Amino acid sequence: MINLGYLRFRILVIFFIAIFFFLFIVGRALQLQVVPNQKLRELASRQYKTAVTLSAQRGTFYDRHMNELAISRKVGSIFANPKTIKNKRAVALRLSGLTGVSASKILQKLKLKKSFVWIDRLVEDSVTARLLAKPILGVGLIYEYKRFYNNQELASQVLGLTDIDSQGIEGVEYGYNPVLQGQKKSLALLRDAYGRIVSLDETLFMESQEGHSLVLSLDKSLQFSVEKELEAQAQKFKAKNGLAIVQNAQTGEILAMAHYPFFNPNRFHPRVSDPSQKGLWKNRSVVEAFEPGSTFKVILAAAALEEGVSPQDTFFCEQGFFRVNRKDAIREAQSHKYGWLTLSDILKYSSNICAAKVALQIGKEAFYRKIVEFGFGGRIGIDVPGEASGIVRPLKTWEKIDLSTISFGQGISVTALQLVSSFSAIANGGKLMKPFLVKKIIDANTGEIQETKPQILHQVMSAETAKKLTGMLKTVMEKDGTGYFASLDDTPVAGKTGTAQKPNLEKGGYLLNKHLSSFLGFFPAEAEADEPKYTILVLIDEPQKQYYASLVAAPLFKAIALHTLRTFPQRDLSQRSFALRAQDDILKNDYRKLTVPAPSNLLEEKEGLMPDLKGKSMRQVLEFAQKAGLIMNVKGSGIAVSQSIPQSTPLVRGQRCSVTFKPNAP
Repeated sequence: MINLGYLRFRILVIFFIAIFFFLFIVGRALQLQVVPNQKLRELASRQYKTAVTLSAQRGTFYDRHMNELAISRKVGSIFANPKTIKNKRAVALRLSGLTGVSASKILQKLKLKKSFVWIDRLVEDSVTARLLAKPILGVGLIYEYKRFYNNQELASQVLGLTDIDSQGIEGVEYGYNPVLQGQKKSLALLRDAYGRIVSLDETLFMESQEGHSLVLSLDKSLQFSVEKELEAQAQKFKAKNGLAIVQNAQTGEILAMAHYPFFNPNRFHPRVSDPSQKGLWKNRSVVEAFEPGSTFKVILAAAALEEGVSPQDTFFCEQGFFRVNRKDAIREAQSHKYGWLTLSDILKYSSNICAAKVALQIGKEAFYRKIVEFGFGGRIGIDVPGEASGIVRPLKTWEKIDLSTISFGQGISVTALQLVSSFSAIANGGKLMKPFLVKKIIDANTGEIQETKPQILHQVMSAETAKKLTGMLKTVMEKDGTGYFASLDDTPVAGKTGTAQKPNLEKGGYLLNKHLSSFLGFFPAEAEADEPKYTILVLIDEPQKQYYASLVAAPLFKAIALHTLRTFPQRDLSQRSFALRAQDDILKNDYRKLTVPAPSNLLEEKEGLMPDLKGKSMRQVLEFAQKAGLIMNVKGSGIAVSQSIPQSTPLVRGQRCSVTFKPNAP
């Protein structure tokens, strides 16, 4: 018989237990829904959000005249959510046709158990447009910043490279990456309950902070001209490579720095490029060292002058053969046989034997001290990464033969930057300036400008010694000197050739058929102390057919020097020189005392059309070229007799034009 009382009790117990669990569940639900809980909020957030970190807009590169050299702009990057894509193979094939990425690689990504994968980043605008026109389910676009180098190959080794994440990996891009990169941003992607990305959450978006911009000391127009001249000379002699540097001797700023062969950083990446192009992106002027050859005789001459040797002191050059000791001997290059030469003539004719005689006379301590003072064997401190120090062996290891060979640039290695800076010190009266490429930093937020000030590292020689040495280097440019083909008609030049055999790094000794041809000089060699002076180094590596620097490097120096004079006209000096050339009767007078008459007969041209330049002076032609934005190549001196662009031809800025001048033109 059923006990009704007991049954009712059990029913009540079950009822109250059910009520308890019901109230517990309702209370817990209220707690989760109503009561704030940061931990739960973060847990839920991770389940419906995916965060992607993107680089900020990188700062802009400008040349010294605020012409853009590199910018960053928004481009599309393609991503996918594999969880939402059913026919992965079909989508992979379609994306492959759209982006050019192999279908197999895309399919591997789509098979991953992730809600976000990159398909292709920083794609062309045409790809973005095609994807937007025909969207693909599960595939989306995010806009990132991509680096663009406005002038393609121009100054590419100097500017450097960035990677896919817009981080600098070479050149100024790498050296100033913390300044340029700005603050990264985070972007939130919202997912639904099935893990599908449905939208970008603009409310969960951390704004980026744009990077600071850099104003470089480079002159875009001069850089272009230097690169074209370097390319032409390197190709003429089928050289392995070449470089050229133009520096303001007074300030240390680099006005042009060119390396051949060039590369286009918009289409180039060192990790995926052809192995044969290894190192093409390197700034060889800074990161590579080489044996300088005869240009180093100038450092010897500086040391000798400081030790009391006079430019007129004579040395016997042994008629082309000199035995340093019982087992070591030195011979003159090109089988020249010199007898007695003055210290000045040693530079003019580039005698190896007499250079050794000078070094042996002043001693290794004095020569070593001057080498170190000029900055060789250490980093001179330019504001780009990877600077090499070169190799100067410890003084205690120098034997008699070492002292002799170092005097003419063998057994020592230097960088192109060190060489050009050493000659700038001679040009400016003995001050070794710190070279620099970044002229200004512009703050992206405030617009404030941090400007680089010229910095004197130290005085390497007296002003009197620099003046004497300049006079000696001017004789190199005379008709019987090795630098004659680098001389300028209207501007005094001081310079030195260098023809160096390349060392055999595997077997020792030197390679017979591989040379470095260089020319190093500055101008104007007679300018006033406060007038600008410009130092140029050109170097052609392994030229074919001909390798003597007097024939390979000297003409290149002259071509670049002319471009430099057009870009940075000397204060009164270039105008005086044009007047001197036009008035033969004044040539006997001191040009410093001359005044130039105001220009007359200004070119009469119609807007946008090429005028008739025949009969005009070089100054008038160059003034017109600057006004019209033409790249002008001039040949000869005197009065214009022919022009490559016919009269009345429509002009385009950046167009090249050649004009020939003759002294006695009718």
